[in-house]
Amino acid sequence: MATRREVLKLGAVGTGITLLAPKLGMADLVFPDGFRQSILDNPSPPVTPFVVPLNVMPIAKTVRESFLTTPEGGGTPVDPHRHQRFNEFKPKKFYVNYIEEFLWQYHTDPPYNTGSWAWGFREPGMKTGITPGLSFHAKYGEPVFLRRINNLPPVGSANVGFALPSTTIHLHNGHTASESDGIPQDFFNPGEHWDHHYANFPAGFDEREIMTTLWYHDHRENFTAPNVYAGLNGFYLLFDEKDANDETKKGTFQLPSGKYDVPLVLHDVQFDQNGQPVWDFSDPSPTVDKNGDFIASEMYTTFGMLGDRFTVNRIIQPYFKVEARKYRFRILNGGPSRLYQLYLQKEGTPDKFDPLVVISTDGNLLPAPIVADHISLGVAQRHDIIIDFSKYQPGDFVYLVNRIEMRND
Repeated sequence: MATRREVLKLGAVGTGITLLAPKLGMADLVFPDGFRQSILDNPSPPVTPFVVPLNVMPIAKTVRESFLTTPEGGGTPVDPHRHQRFNEFKPKKFYVNYIEEFLWQYHTDPPYNTGSWAWGFREPGMKTGITPGLSFHAKYGEPVFLRRINNLPPVGSANVGFALPSTTIHLHNGHTASESDGIPQDFFNPGEHWDHHYANFPAGFDEREIMTTLWYHDHRENFTAPNVYAGLNGFYLLFDEKDANDETKKGTFQLPSGKYDVPLVLHDVQFDQNGQPVWDFSDPSPTVDKNGDFIASEMYTTFGMLGDRFTVNRIIQPYFKVEARKYRFRILNGGPSRLYQLYLQKEGTPDKFDPLVVISTDGNLLPAPIVADHISLGVAQRHDIIIDFSKYQPGDFVYLVNRIEMRND
């Protein structure tokens, strides 16, 4: 049974928040008879927690529409006929992302310091990819066009051996036409690209359908879990006239914005002794069906996977320096299997938990904020919370603690 862990250490300029202090109460995964997870027999190499700063993903940058016709932009213009109601919701912004394999540093301690192979995203002008991917800032009433180009190695040649380089990217909870939704069957292979048209309007133009914190992730049929585990996910944040991404603007909710609005995605990862991610039930040579499509066994994708290294934005137990003011944290359980019950705990107060202000669940702003002592997150679930660090003293440390245990036997 895994033990208690801190996920994140928060410390404010003067204070800090520490991300994920774990306590690995009891939720179970059921594994095949006789199978022992790698977490039991081959624990990941140790690290010193809370010495590496939090990775804050950059905001995606736009390109000119004409860039799409260049070799770097995919080489083809926008095809309005591929997209429903394209002319009604003409894109006002254009983006290009490359899906690639690269070395990612989860921690500065060896063996992680030399880099772990990962999959993720890069945009024009970046030298290497990142995971999680770039954060998109979108607005209701401002449609966007996003082209994703698959630069992953062909099947069988990737350094990430447990995932499939045939991908489809889904905007989770987005109100999106099917051809842009990233459904499991709309995958594209290395050397190909897929165009997404995001109209950015609520379903039925109903204000109750306005979403805020969305995320995108691989959704490849039979391979969603390992492909996301490899690094293929990121945030897509939607704003409107109330949740306006400007805390100084009168007439809005004036929620923390800019550098005080921080997306956090939680993953637990298992590593081998060389610091490379491990996926149990891995099959480096996926089966091919009669149509030539890659398929995976049920065991490969449905039995779950637990890791013993807690990561926030793909850094193992980072720290984050904060100012004496309010912050908005958008917390996502990126999976693949672990459950979280997160508490805020000041260092030196083992029996006391500080309140959290919850403003959103699964992307929907609540009618009114709720003060709670913890939040619970299943896989793919999200909560937006507000933490006011002005109540702490300079030099205080605050931990985001996971207090739900999961049996790993």
